[in-house]
Amino acid sequence: MWLDKSAFLDPSFDPDAYIATVRRIAPLESVRAELREHLAALKSELVELINRDYNDFVNLSTKLVDVDGAVLRMRVPLTELRAQLLAVRGSVAVAPAALEDGLRRRAEAATARQILELLLDTSNVLSKVEKLLLELHAMPDAPPPSASASTSAQPSASASPAKRPASSGSASASALAGAAVAGNGVVKGGGGEGSAGEEGGDAGAGTGAGTGRDAERELEEARSRLLERIASEMNRLNFYVAKGKDLPFVRSVEGRIRQASSTLASHLRRCLERGLHQRWRRVVYHCLRAFASLDAAADAEELFRRAVIAPLVAQALAAGAGGKGGAAAAAAAAGQYQENTPLSPKSPSSPTSSSSSSSSSAATASGDLLQEVYERIRQAVSEVCGFVLDIVAAADAGLHVFQFLAASVLKEVSLALHRSHAAAFSPGRPAQFLLNYKASLDFLAFLEGFCTSREALASFRSHPCYTDFLKGWNLAVYYASRFREIAGLLDDALVPPAASSAAAAARVAVQRAVAPGVGLALQASVVLWEALQRCWHPAVFIPCIADKFLRLTLQLLARFSKWVTAGVAARRAGTAADSPGGEWGLAATPEDLALVWHDLLVLSSNIRAAYVGELVQQLGPGVAGEVRAAVRGEVESAADGLHALTAHVAALLSDITADRCIEVLRPVRAIAAMYRVPSRPPPTRHSHYVPGVLQPLKVVLEGDKQRAAAAAAAGEEVWSEEMRAVVVAQVVERVTQKFDELAKEVVATARRTESSLKLLQQRSMKRPPGAADAGGASGMSDTDKIIGQLFLDVQEYGRIIRTFRLEPTTVAPFASLWASVAPADRQEMSF
Repeated sequence: MWLDKSAFLDPSFDPDAYIATVRRIAPLESVRAELREHLAALKSELVELINRDYNDFVNLSTKLVDVDGAVLRMRVPLTELRAQLLAVRGSVAVAPAALEDGLRRRAEAATARQILELLLDTSNVLSKVEKLLLELHAMPDAPPPSASASTSAQPSASASPAKRPASSGSASASALAGAAVAGNGVVKGGGGEGSAGEEGGDAGAGTGAGTGRDAERELEEARSRLLERIASEMNRLNFYVAKGKDLPFVRSVEGRIRQASSTLASHLRRCLERGLHQRWRRVVYHCLRAFASLDAAADAEELFRRAVIAPLVAQALAAGAGGKGGAAAAAAAAGQYQENTPLSPKSPSSPTSSSSSSSSSAATASGDLLQEVYERIRQAVSEVCGFVLDIVAAADAGLHVFQFLAASVLKEVSLALHRSHAAAFSPGRPAQFLLNYKASLDFLAFLEGFCTSREALASFRSHPCYTDFLKGWNLAVYYASRFREIAGLLDDALVPPAASSAAAAARVAVQRAVAPGVGLALQASVVLWEALQRCWHPAVFIPCIADKFLRLTLQLLARFSKWVTAGVAARRAGTAADSPGGEWGLAATPEDLALVWHDLLVLSSNIRAAYVGELVQQLGPGVAGEVRAAVRGEVESAADGLHALTAHVAALLSDITADRCIEVLRPVRAIAAMYRVPSRPPPTRHSHYVPGVLQPLKVVLEGDKQRAAAAAAAGEEVWSEEMRAVVVAQVVERVTQKFDELAKEVVATARRTESSLKLLQQRSMKRPPGAADAGGASGMSDTDKIIGQLFLDVQEYGRIIRTFRLEPTTVAPFASLWASVAPADRQEMSF
């Protein structure tokens, strides 16, 4: 079974390895015996095979005749075939080499041709760009005098484009910023014909002025179309230069390319700025397409920010400061723009931080409120934003790469506000900070209103300027300030002064509410409720950090729960060493615990009834339903935790009250001694201590009658029917249990004493057997008198229990108490 004969047929058979494997299974002698048997079987099989074909093997030599001749006859054609195959093989081997050489030379020629074509295209496009730039230089800066003689406000046509003053853009910006201002200082218009439609002129101007403006507009349109064409060619040129940047020819013309790029940038900026100021839609459209072709959208956004938005924002800020220095501030803001800065794709110029020191120093506490500032800015930029964004958002305009809302408007507003109203961003004054933050969110919503699609809105919100603007509002510091404010109020209400005694601590912690009205009895509970509501008040709450305010809400509830738990634990242990903050519990009276119990019920009920709904409503409509359910569950769980504490407070209150009631039961043990007096008549009424057994419970439930009446009149009764029933049941059960123990102890002692006396009397033979026991004429023994007195006391005790609206039969220990003192014929309870 262990000898695998098929392994011998494996081509990779290794005898040594096979023996090493087999010897682990069987000894070598057994292996050798098996191999010999296998060898004998193989030899026997070989002999059988030889004998089976022996005749054919013997006749083989006689059948093979003229073998050599046959071999020679077959060799000749095979030799010829071999020679032919070798010849074909040689020719085939030469052909691939020739083909590879041809392909290599062809590839080299193609590469050279491509390089040559690239160089030719580069040279042609560069020449074309330079030619177009010369054509651009040849264009007049203004229409001929015949077309513009009727308007003296047009620029002089004698100034050549190449020598055009660099300050023309700033002058136009200053003119724009100095436009008509309303009575409150708000900019009403941004351009000469901004209110006259897409391309129209001043409605009140004469016919000659309108003709001059039309000629000027047509000239700028032609210039913008030419600039768009040059930008398209410049885009091709940049593509060719990128492909052949390592070629000597390309490196040799880099200077010409830079010069052409700088010239194009200067003219393009100037044309776009003029089109923006004059509200020429087609001019702006062609210029923006030129910027997009050059992949320089950031430069157009920066130009729009500095040349148009900055003066408007500066004018609005100056109007808020009283209108003084408005034009100068606008001119200074416009002067920040450097007209001759070359275009650089996707690399906007770094903004300068120069500003008027007078506007910065004029900021006051009232001036740092941004609501009016945003309103003036909104009115100032709304028209120009609508004009530009309509052009960008036009169908098939191909201008979706521009982000004027974020990179121009929002960026400039953020920079201007940080310069002139830096204190508005400080969370050191939380109320003012929140007003400014909400005003900023409203301004962002105003800008988002210009977005015509979801894609545009998503692009605006994902822009770095948008996120940087929001980061400028330090919400973490604001929340920390609110946390200290809200949590500090609760801590002050819960933690007594360090030098106060335990009694004073209890009075501070459980003092009555100063301003009741929410159904709460303790000042600490009122402070907690006010803190909970303040967390979600519109004057405090910020939706984007709702998670932090939710955590603060849960922390406030946990802090109050910890305060209650520590007080109960300290009272149970008799020391507050292991329960920090529980000092109030050491000297708390049952009345104080009742107030705590009442407020726990009211708080848990109010939180579940109305508070959690208002809290979820504050989250806003954009919060998912799963999140709302999770928030509701967390707050309701915390409210359930408050409600669960009522059982511990009720148990402690009941124990303290029961201890006071049990103190009144001490005279029970004196009943036995009282009836050991000779000639003591049988009992006829209950003992004097019985009416006072449950008097401490009555005092706790009723308290100060005058205060209770005032609370009931105000509808703020502390003791609810549920609380009253729980305390009465727990106190009566414990007191009855103790009463039962004392009664059984007194009865057992009396009977043992009586039995001992009988034995002594019988031994002394002082009276004959069968004589009456001591007890006077009544025939009652002292034990019967004691039990009778206890029975009367228990009956009266049952009547007192009924005054608390509790049936004695429902109190478990009372049945045992009744059975231990009632006569045999009075086992059925009756009062």
